[in-house]
Amino acid sequence: MKATQQCRRRVLLLGLHFAEYSSLLAQALVEHCDVLFIAYEGNAKDEMGDHWKVPLLSKGVEVLALHKPASPLGLFTNARAIIRAARRFAPNLIHCQESIRYDMAFSLPWLLRTSRLLTVHDPRPHPGVDAKWDRFSHNRLYRAVVRKAMNMVIVHGEALRTDLHTVCPWLVGRVRVTPHGPLGLGVASEPNVPTGRRVLFFGRINEYKGLRYFIEAVALLNKRGVSVTAVVAGRGPDLKRHRKQMAIAGNFEVDDSYIPVEQVKRLFLEARAVVLPYTGGTQSGVAAMALGYCRPVIATAVGSIPERVIHGRNGFLVAPRDAHSLANAIEAVVEGADLTAKLVAGARELRDGHLSWSAIAARTVQIYDELLLLMRTDV
Repeated sequence: MKATQQCRRRVLLLGLHFAEYSSLLAQALVEHCDVLFIAYEGNAKDEMGDHWKVPLLSKGVEVLALHKPASPLGLFTNARAIIRAARRFAPNLIHCQESIRYDMAFSLPWLLRTSRLLTVHDPRPHPGVDAKWDRFSHNRLYRAVVRKAMNMVIVHGEALRTDLHTVCPWLVGRVRVTPHGPLGLGVASEPNVPTGRRVLFFGRINEYKGLRYFIEAVALLNKRGVSVTAVVAGRGPDLKRHRKQMAIAGNFEVDDSYIPVEQVKRLFLEARAVVLPYTGGTQSGVAAMALGYCRPVIATAVGSIPERVIHGRNGFLVAPRDAHSLANAIEAVVEGADLTAKLVAGARELRDGHLSWSAIAARTVQIYDELLLLMRTDV
């Protein structure tokens, strides 16, 4: 038996952002490891509801909930809580989710004796507002410091590994790939085959999300006499400038309010397809949620999305900024009941197989063991 498997691994999973992702990973990892999961209470409630701790505790995951700090005192209070929890739990590995969280950064100097792993969800800021804001903030320094403090890094696709190597050349040789698992309350449910004609554009609405091309595609479908209900659910700076075009089209439903978890579930279950006409970017949590609910995805082939949306299996891939191809794919799904059923079945196979949390946890544990062996060798 390998030395790394002679005693049960103890993992501190620090998820001060991406709480749902981190929670589902923790629940799968507990089959292989003792896990302490640390999250912000507010972020976890927003993504998973008021009873977010129940599935974690029922599976034996230890949970520490922090409040997002509103002052420098709160930052240091949280950092002290993280350090104390780490000393009590005595992990042999700390796995962090990357986000701009200073309470996490302030705790790291006291945790440097423990092997450290970072999941980087986005190697560089999203184009548009995020990139502009990042350029004139201290976030670039923060991000570099935290990445340099890590022994190994995980990303969610080969395209992202290549991108991270470009942005952070010092990480070459230390970046590993695991898929992004399915999200949403539908992860463990029996999928139904949608029969309506609603197509969903969901999430934070920045320019790179391609709302313009979704609107153009729906307008083309209207001209062809293909009936769809186009649902736009989310907030963001790119929404306002497109409201007039959506009003002219007449078959758009726009919800820019806060959308609670149960309402998100309804939006996905009612959707015949989820549309991601991104013009750039790295990956998509929306695609992961569509996978959780086994919904066909029509997306552009950017970043690592093609590693999540397999053309012809759980959706279709089109070129960015191509409204005609986008319209053709939407029409094929809403007009084809057999095709929809095939894509739902394909999504279920991926959700419960290659992209399942149990498969991702097994791969993650292999990376843990590789890191622990590497750190012992370096001592």
